Amino acid sequence: MGTKVGLWIDHRKAMIVVVTDKGEEARLIISLAEKKRLPDISTSIMMR
Repeated sequence: MGTKVGLWIDHRKAMIVVVTDKGEEARLIISLAEKKRLPDISTSIMMR
């Protein structure tokens, strides 16, 4: 069979699955990075 790997990526997490002749393993990786906050466009335009 060999080795098969699956990868699923989201904005906040990733799931990695590895399947071999010996079994399977799944890992969940969660991002702790803070979300970027974009400036309010309406306020920026009014200040010009």
